[in-house]
Amino acid sequence: MKKHKNLLSLNEHQLLDFLKIISDEERFKIIHLLRQKSYCVCELSQLLDLPQNLISYHLKVLKDFGIINLKKNGRKNFYSINIKILSSLCHILNKNLT
Repeated sequence: MKKHKNLLSLNEHQLLDFLKIISDEERFKIIHLLRQKSYCVCELSQLLDLPQNLISYHLKVLKDFGIINLKKNGRKNFYSINIKILSSLCHILNKNLT
C-alpha cells in the first residue's frame, strides 16, 4: 500500500486500502496509543505484549500510508500520529459514506 500525497483525490481503491489498514486490530491499538503520545518500538511492544518485529511491521504499514510520523532521537525511532493526515482521511471517509 502506497503513501498517498494528495488525499483529496483518493479513489475508492485507496479508501479501501485505508480501511484495511486501520481494520487490523493491532494497528488500531497502535493508532489509539499514538493519539496520546509518541512511543518507540520497544515501548509499544511492552504495552501491546507483542514482539518488536511485529510492532515494526505494523508501524511500517502505517508510516508508508502516511498515518504516522517518524522522529529519530539518537538510536531510537519515535512514532506519532500524523493528525493532519488522519483527520483528512476520516473526513474523506465520512464524506464518502454520507
